[in-house]
Amino acid sequence: MILTLACTIKDYQKFIWKIFLSKSPCRRKKRLSFTAAIEKELSDIQEGNDSLIKSYLLDKGHVWFDFYRNMAMLKAGQLFLEADKVGGYDLSTNSGCIYLDADMIITEKLGGYIYSGWNRCSCRKDRWPCFYGNGIIAVDRNNHPALLAGLEIMHTKFDADPYSDGVCNGIRKHFNYSLNEDYNSFCDFIEFKHDNIIMNTSQFTQSSWARHVQ
Repeated sequence: MILTLACTIKDYQKFIWKIFLSKSPCRRKKRLSFTAAIEKELSDIQEGNDSLIKSYLLDKGHVWFDFYRNMAMLKAGQLFLEADKVGGYDLSTNSGCIYLDADMIITEKLGGYIYSGWNRCSCRKDRWPCFYGNGIIAVDRNNHPALLAGLEIMHTKFDADPYSDGVCNGIRKHFNYSLNEDYNSFCDFIEFKHDNIIMNTSQFTQSSWARHVQ
């Protein structure tokens, strides 16, 4: 959830924990406090600068949010990095990050991994493989060509879907993905390669990636 682009994960997590772990009389009061805080945050957004929030609030679906989140991270690489870790993970301050709502299998410990929000591996850390439904992969680009192509499609097609057109068709402009495509060529395309990550697992699932990118 993006409340403001200036909000970092660390600050946001502290904010959430303060509300839900505080010694409030009841959970209902905590929920009301949280709702009020979000409403205040949204009310502070200036008119004309709230198209991202409006699109999400109008119940366009999670794919809209995923699309804009990808755009934001690729345009501003340090947006979702913790304040005290800017420039970490061997990234320069203007590097890009790409968020993949896809299925990945981590076969060995990777060291530093950029988490998406509170997402953690679904099994114990000392046992492998680990599965990540959502995660951020670092790429050494400020503007990824596939996402920029997707943005151009969104601007020129009046009924464009942000996922199938903005993400998938943007990728097809530069990379003709198929289930038989070589793993290394896709990793080269996003400038990320690691022997301990298996990314092409959507063929075994009902994920949105498998449905849209064929």
